[in-house]
Amino acid sequence: MNILLLLFAFLPHNFHGCAVAPDGMHGWAVTLDTVPLDTLSIIHTSNGGMDWEKQVNPLERQFFDVTCIDSNRAWICGVGGIILGTDDGGETWNIESDGHTKYYARIQLLDTLHGYAAGGDGVFGRKEGAIWQRVFTQWYQTDFYGVAFADTLNGWMCGRPSPEAGGEASHIVHTTEGGSSWELQVEDSVYDFLDICFIGGKYGWVVGGKDSTYEPLILHTADAGQHWDEQTNIEGGYYLRSVEFPDRYNGWACGMFGTILKTTDGGESWFSQPNPADSTIFDIELVDPFRGIAVGNGILLYRIEIARAWQEWVLGIEENNNIFSGFTISPNPFNEKTVISYSIGSCGQLSVIGDQPITDYRSPITFTIYDLSGRLIRRFTIYDLRFTSVVWDGRDDRGNSVPTGTYMCVLDGGEVKLKQKIVKIR
Repeated sequence: MNILLLLFAFLPHNFHGCAVAPDGMHGWAVTLDTVPLDTLSIIHTSNGGMDWEKQVNPLERQFFDVTCIDSNRAWICGVGGIILGTDDGGETWNIESDGHTKYYARIQLLDTLHGYAAGGDGVFGRKEGAIWQRVFTQWYQTDFYGVAFADTLNGWMCGRPSPEAGGEASHIVHTTEGGSSWELQVEDSVYDFLDICFIGGKYGWVVGGKDSTYEPLILHTADAGQHWDEQTNIEGGYYLRSVEFPDRYNGWACGMFGTILKTTDGGESWFSQPNPADSTIFDIELVDPFRGIAVGNGILLYRIEIARAWQEWVLGIEENNNIFSGFTISPNPFNEKTVISYSIGSCGQLSVIGDQPITDYRSPITFTIYDLSGRLIRRFTIYDLRFTSVVWDGRDDRGNSVPTGTYMCVLDGGEVKLKQKIVKIR
């Protein structure tokens, strides 16, 4: 049996934003990690997502989104209203703006002189020339998550209620003045609005849903937002986080539990697209129906023309005679408790003196259990390698019984990390 050897763990790396250059080959992904940010906060691909390399992050900040206009010029936004820019493919990133708002969640550039960012607490960011300006909208109780500009005058934003500000409704707003002033198009107290996409300034889509039930929502307009209608012919799918249309008819939406939806008729019908993910996919970007990238909790997916299917990127595959020769969970599925075990293989130089195992492998072993949204549930650490298993009773670190469902267990041995699904049943 082969075991995936992840030279750095995708869980808990929370890949939150991605971008693909018009050539379909160069692209970026950024993380919203809360772990130390010397890991994977900015990564870059030059072959459509089949391989990735880490880029230097000039400051310790969490990032929401990244966009680009070609293979050299890209921009990142994130926590604290930070906006970074590069004109050399990411070799260097420069601070263009900071401190405008609690975060900018989505960013778009039409060219090097005109850019737009959707922010928390009703804040809109606008770039004119070299300067980013902050615009306060009247919807200070709304956290804007999506932005789409058709040209330098006409644009839209969408967002959900801000819990810190006491918000109670989601909004779609529109500007015809480049963001200087905004008008309301839709207000809703049931659904969250999390991303927006426009084609040609006339055809638009908004995605989101109801987070309490995971219900997805897709709205569509064919008249620049004067009327928004719900698209209900959806095959499967859960609470949606991102939407992308490279043209008027071909579109994708992604969300919780590995959801990727596709349409070929402008959204009249949506169908689920198979992919390896089972956690939340936060962003999806395509340059045409055959080339694109999708990212989420512990997952990087790429789609290239020769494959025409979503592929998961992993750094390498090793045979099971490496440091770990076994990683088992039994029973799986389980009801009351299950045993999570590992064994050290030949590269760990395991030997036995009497009944005491001796090994040259010195790193502590941790088993970490996450739910499919990437939230940490339970962590076990083994310092004495004479012990090779732990028992999970289906409870979190606070002693609360977790719901039935699918979880991810990550074995961390320092340089080596493995992951495996674990299912709790009634």
